[in-house]
Order: sequence, then structure tokens, then C-alpha cells
Amino acid sequence: MSFEQNEAVLTRAVDAWNSGDVDSYLDLYDERIKLHAGPYDFPDKSSVAEMYRGFFAATSDLVLTIDEAFGDGDRLCARYTVTA
Repeated sequence: MSFEQNEAVLTRAVDAWNSGDVDSYLDLYDERIKLHAGPYDFPDKSSVAEMYRGFFAATSDLVLTIDEAFGDGDRLCARYTVTA
């Protein structure tokens, strides 16, 4: 994908996150995802979904803000902040 296409996917992800739509957010993940978050491992998409749903249930008014996004060709890097 081009940088512009990746940026559009990032925008979809942010919109889904900020509306609390975990299903749409996870639609952007590969089915084979394995997420490592500090000492915690989530070995498949269903465990990642459970973790995010718990996160949203326990925390009100989550907002993800992209502070900076840049890239080259098919790569995109983003610096972001999540607040509640």
C-alpha cells in the first residue's frame, strides 16, 4: 500500500477507536495477530478483542490522538497519545 492508503487505514482505526467500536477497530487487524503488551501476551485475535473490550469497559471517554505520522513508500509510523 502507498503512504496515503496506509494513512487512510490509520484514520479508520482512530475513528473506530474514538467511537468505541472495537469490532471495526479489529477488522483492521490480521487474523493471525499476536499482540505483546509488556508482560502480557495475547496469542490470537479473540484474546486481543477480549483485552480491548475490557479496556473500553473499564475506562471511560478514551480518546486516541495522532500526534505525528510520517512514512515513505509503503511504510507509515505514527506517534500517538491515548487519554481518558
